[in-house]
Amino acid sequence: MIQNFEFQRVIQEDRPGSTPPPSLARNNPRWTAPELISSLEYDDALPSTPEGNIWSFGCTCYEALMGKAPFSKRRNDFQLRFLLKTGQLATPLSEGSTFGLDKRVTRLMKWCFARDPKKRPTAADIVQYFKDMNLSDDRPLPKDDSVLVDLRKARAQVKIDYDSVYQSLKRVHQVILENGDDDGINRRKDLDDEHEA
Repeated sequence: MIQNFEFQRVIQEDRPGSTPPPSLARNNPRWTAPELISSLEYDDALPSTPEGNIWSFGCTCYEALMGKAPFSKRRNDFQLRFLLKTGQLATPLSEGSTFGLDKRVTRLMKWCFARDPKKRPTAADIVQYFKDMNLSDDRPLPKDDSVLVDLRKARAQVKIDYDSVYQSLKRVHQVILENGDDDGINRRKDLDDEHEA
């Protein structure tokens, strides 16, 4: 599962004497759009923008397809921030070969890495792009894989207690409301109405 695009960062608890790996560092420039880096100091909270999230999506595609973090040749985050801010380092694609990648996927990543945020695709554009690629996974499912057999057996016996799930979600929602989520009042009313229906 991929998450936290809206935050574009992971906050790790400070541990005396430890250094977080690059992928966990606060305000990590490896997945942050250049226009967001250029307006920040190191400890500022990163704003979230749809265009910045698209850049981060492109970085995630790069990592999944290339098997390494974006800008992995750059070990120093301060240097990386400077190079991205000044335009001396354009995109993760500028640091390595895309040999062997489907050209359509490479084009999509380049689109996500447009220097001008207004020229990046929207999430809907990306969905349509994948639909237009008309990809299919024709690999046969193994029938004798012991893990899949056990999984099928386990799924057949699962019973979901929907009332417990609802009560848990309701408690989580209450915590959100107690922490000052003004908009949560309307959502809670909608949630209660749906459950009673």
